[in-house]
Amino acid sequence: MELGSNIANSRNALALAGLRIAVGCLFLVFAQYKVFGTPFTLGGLFEKWINGFLQNGATYPFMVPVLQNFVLPHATAIAFLVAYGELAIGLSLVLGILVRAPAHLDSCTCSRSCSPQITPEPRLRHGGTSGHRSITPF
Repeated sequence: MELGSNIANSRNALALAGLRIAVGCLFLVFAQYKVFGTPFTLGGLFEKWINGFLQNGATYPFMVPVLQNFVLPHATAIAFLVAYGELAIGLSLVLGILVRAPAHLDSCTCSRSCSPQITPEPRLRHGGTSGHRSITPF
């Protein structure tokens, strides 16, 4: 029985590693034209996208002042941060560097916000419990 679970665990680990590498490759594909080409960082493509989001109303209302008053005035620097950030994320995922710590942090935050809450056991008249727990979503 333990051998079967080890095989299943190794298959799961292999599948997750493949998924991690595939997502890393996507980040690398999208980062390469930003890092090795100039239209995104120096050619104004980043500013064009931000202006498009603002004009089409495709952004949250609380982000409009941030985009207008901070991002657009510093568009070139932020475009470089975006480009090299995507490159760093892609390399990290493909090579498996520094991926466990953020995964554990994400699992901790997700388990707090995504798991059902268990309510206390209801008491019966004689002071005992009903023997079951009531699970409520969120």
